[in-house]
Amino acid sequence: MVRRGKFTKILPSALYERYELHCKEYCEYFWQRFKLSPIDFGVGIKLKVYLDSWIVGDECGYQQANGDIIQKHGIIANDMWIHWLDRDSHMIYYDKENPRIEVEIYRYRHPKEQFRNEQLEKEAIKEAKKKNKTIKE
Repeated sequence: MVRRGKFTKILPSALYERYELHCKEYCEYFWQRFKLSPIDFGVGIKLKVYLDSWIVGDECGYQQANGDIIQKHGIIANDMWIHWLDRDSHMIYYDKENPRIEVEIYRYRHPKEQFRNEQLEKEAIKEAKKKNKTIKE
C-alpha cells in the first residue's frame, strides 16, 4: 500500500506485474491478429492452473488476476461479465516440467445483459421520438 496525501493506493506485487507482462504478448497476439473487438457480453471462463511447486495461492486470487489481465489486454470489455466455471473439478494442478495456465472462454448469458438491452432499447426509442419531434417542427 502506498499513501499519497489523503489517498491510499494498493499496488500489485512484482510477481503479478511480471505475469501480466508475460500474458500481454499472448493476449494481444490472438485478439489483435484477428482484429477482434473486446467481448462485451457474458462469458464463462474455466481456468486450469498448473504450478511447478505445491506452494498454492487461493483460487479467488488466480481468478481475479486473470480476469484483470484479460480485461486490460482487450479480450473482454469488463470483467463483470465473467462467470467462473469449475465443471465440478479443481482448478489447481501440479506440473513441474510445464507450469502454465489454460483459459477456456465460453458464451454464458449474464443476468445484466437483458437489463442493458432494455436500457439501450429505451434510449433508442427516446432518440427516435426526439428526431421525429425535430422533423415535425
